[in-house]
Amino acid sequence: METCLKAAFSKPKSGAVRVSIMNRESAWKMLDKPLRAHLVIAAHEQEPPASEDDEDASPRRPTMNRPRGRMRRSGRQTGPAHMSWLHKPKEIIDDSPYTTAYQLATLLVHKQLDEDNWDEAWNSHENLLRETCMVEGVHPVWHTIGEKTPLLGQFLAFPKAKVVKAKETTTMGTDFFWIDPRDNDAIITVLKLASAGVNDPDIKVAMQKATSQISGGRTLDLTSPLDSLDGSMAFISVLLALHAGYDVPEAARKACEKADGDLAEALEDFERLTAGTVNDWPSLLSLSREDSLSVARRTLGWQHAPSDAEACSSAELESGLALLEQAGIHEGRDRLTWWRLNALLREGKSDEAVEVLAERRLDASSDVSELLPLVVSLNSEQANEWLMRFMDELDEHALYHVLHETALSAPLRRKAAQRLCDEQGAMWDE
Repeated sequence: METCLKAAFSKPKSGAVRVSIMNRESAWKMLDKPLRAHLVIAAHEQEPPASEDDEDASPRRPTMNRPRGRMRRSGRQTGPAHMSWLHKPKEIIDDSPYTTAYQLATLLVHKQLDEDNWDEAWNSHENLLRETCMVEGVHPVWHTIGEKTPLLGQFLAFPKAKVVKAKETTTMGTDFFWIDPRDNDAIITVLKLASAGVNDPDIKVAMQKATSQISGGRTLDLTSPLDSLDGSMAFISVLLALHAGYDVPEAARKACEKADGDLAEALEDFERLTAGTVNDWPSLLSLSREDSLSVARRTLGWQHAPSDAEACSSAELESGLALLEQAGIHEGRDRLTWWRLNALLREGKSDEAVEVLAERRLDASSDVSELLPLVVSLNSEQANEWLMRFMDELDEHALYHVLHETALSAPLRRKAAQRLCDEQGAMWDE
């Protein structure tokens, strides 16, 4: 509230302009409407309505010269919208919302601006609140409001309560930052959790805006302050940059390294993997964490598996294939399947290899260059029959490989030659 008032009264302006200035403040967006209502009253420097006796006794003061904030006695029914934001007197007495100072201020506003609907029975509660404020004091912001609007001028008589200033920087643990940056729901959850623990209004509002953009499927606007958070909060800057496909700010990267080196390295590795670069295959293969970031790294690793992965066991390759299938990724699955078949042959599990082969399908996009030596190695009639089932679906490049694999059975090579001859494509000329 104090931030809004400072902005509103930084220069001489009309009440409407002051309210407009407050509307642009991040602190304003964090306030509930009942608290905003008192700021609007202060911004307009609203005065109590003149009594009929005062008006009769002061004929030289024409109505048009009254301050803009002055309202009719029936103003609650016809007044501006912000008056409806305030709790009603009965709610103040029954529910005691917010602070004692707010409760007293709200009752005073109702009593002066809606005198016709004021119940004298509420006076005792008003007096009790006044006595409490006199003993315990009020937040200094209510002194400022009392200076601006005569409606609440009596707040100047209350002592100022000692205020413990909240830290604007927030230190947070990093455990819940181990997420897949591509996961909308995970990013939104992190933003909501972080926002709840942040005191800085600019950061809080920026996080709320980012949450809205992501949940609404709109382009994320990664600008200050979200692009330059420090401490453990810098991981939010990195996650949002990776999520939206922006370059990771170098300052945020360095802040992350100081806050949690393991997580910072994991996110850098994720960044490399999304670009198709596997930097340390043995370390990736040994990942044991089950958080979504680690699962994403393992999945991307298998998607872009280097040639070293061919030496993996059949069980490891089966695990990699399961990750790709679970993620709905087709890239790399054929290659891993052929490597798994090779591994099964190395392990002396020919029957299982034939069973695995029988479950696979081939189409025009299949890469058979690594498959054909496996079919030969299996030396199985079942394997040959399996390949024959898909001969009509292979493209001419695959057919060319079948034709020139001399160790394959004659029926397979004849079928390939016949199709190449029928199609008279570029591979037939070869």
